[in-house]
Amino acid sequence: MKALVEYLRADLERINEYLNSLSASDLDRELDEPEFQSLPTVGVRLVSILDDTLQHAGQSAYLQGLLKGKGWQSF
Repeated sequence: MKALVEYLRADLERINEYLNSLSASDLDRELDEPEFQSLPTVGVRLVSILDDTLQHAGQSAYLQGLLKGKGWQSF
């Protein structure tokens, strides 16, 4: 468990370093993703990654509550 926490801390530190290094023009740079009619920008892609991450966190919280028997009771 300690190794996992250390990994998560190091990962968060690296993410913060990357995000703090971005300028407004970096966030506005269009990505080469021709499958999208409007090319997404770096900022748009970061928001989509955050959205996906938050959904997974919600799913994990739901399962934790379901397994522990707290909340989400069926009637």
